[in-house]
Amino acid sequence: MNGAYQPGERINEVEIAKELNVSRSPVHCAITELTGEGLLESVSNKSIKVRQLSHKQVLDIFEYRVLVESYALGKFIPSLTPANEKAFRLFRQEFLDNATYDKLAAYVDVDARFHRYIVDCSGNDIVSDSFHRYSVLISPFRVISLKSKVRFSDSIKEHVKIIDAILSDDVSTAVATNEEHLNLASEEINTYFINKKKEKDS
Repeated sequence: MNGAYQPGERINEVEIAKELNVSRSPVHCAITELTGEGLLESVSNKSIKVRQLSHKQVLDIFEYRVLVESYALGKFIPSLTPANEKAFRLFRQEFLDNATYDKLAAYVDVDARFHRYIVDCSGNDIVSDSFHRYSVLISPFRVISLKSKVRFSDSIKEHVKIIDAILSDDVSTAVATNEEHLNLASEEINTYFINKKKEKDS
């Protein structure tokens, strides 16, 4: 989730067990579960590696996120509950508390929880389950999308603007700002893939 194991990297069950000072059994169970969730995948000769999404798959997921999160915002903002308001105010403070680049890891965690909460607020369990399954696959790319300190700073401002729009019952601003936020992240990742291909071809 935090990029310690890179996409495409092979997972060594024995080494992980030694590193964590546990038997191979719980490690094997964890690997099986993560494979089922799509974060790991089996490859030839029975080895396991971190799932490596294609350039197109990552961009497709971001496009999917725009659609789903826009739907969720439009559905729940007009009927925002006091509990929702409290949660969003707490998210706003968390973003501001982690607004410096040395707190990138904490910020990424807040970011993931915030966007999951937006979709969960829709009240549509099918949409929420689907969103969680796909959003977790791009977790390693959250850090990649924030490599630029300027992009990191702008991302904080975008989240605050989204939350302020939610609390002001301003659906159009919330949807538009969130769409711009996701599209900018997608552009950063698109650039990453393009540069990676150039490096490989050179």
